[in-house]
Amino acid sequence: MHVQVKQGSAPDWILTHSGKRFSFQDINPDAINIEDIATALSNICRFTGHLDQHYSVAQHCVLVSHLVEPHLAFEALMHDASEAYCGDVSSPLKARLPDYREIEGRVDRAIRAKYGLPLVESPEVKVADLRMLATEMSMFGRHGAQAFPDPAKYPPADLMGLRLLPAEEARVAFLQRFELLYPGG
Repeated sequence: MHVQVKQGSAPDWILTHSGKRFSFQDINPDAINIEDIATALSNICRFTGHLDQHYSVAQHCVLVSHLVEPHLAFEALMHDASEAYCGDVSSPLKARLPDYREIEGRVDRAIRAKYGLPLVESPEVKVADLRMLATEMSMFGRHGAQAFPDPAKYPPADLMGLRLLPAEEARVAFLQRFELLYPGG
């Protein structure tokens, strides 16, 4: 599916932290930069910001990377990397935005190709992500009227004593984990 940009509307690119132009129409692998990814993810708050404290997508990714077998840790670290370019749209809204999902999928595939990841998310990484979501919902009291994901199916991880990291510390933690895990580094 090719998404058309209307004449006279906003450009089809964003300017990243490092000054690169990242185009959503014509994704250039050279525009994908781990520093940009770490910076953006560390500044994006989970739960679309509806928390009492900032809890970054970068810290979430680092934690998910510890919930999987070592051979999947790098993929788990990078599982939300597309959000560095597309933002973290809530799941209920994302489900209603097919064009957004198509663009996010294209960005995700480009990142996966650049870093040598499987082109489709491994089921074990998805399970770890859902376990982390269950953990976060428990930690932040985000259960509301329903418990999703089901804690019986996705038991929360034991993160007693977890300290929420300020954005800069989350950025550094993400980059350190990347340097440790990236097979091409």
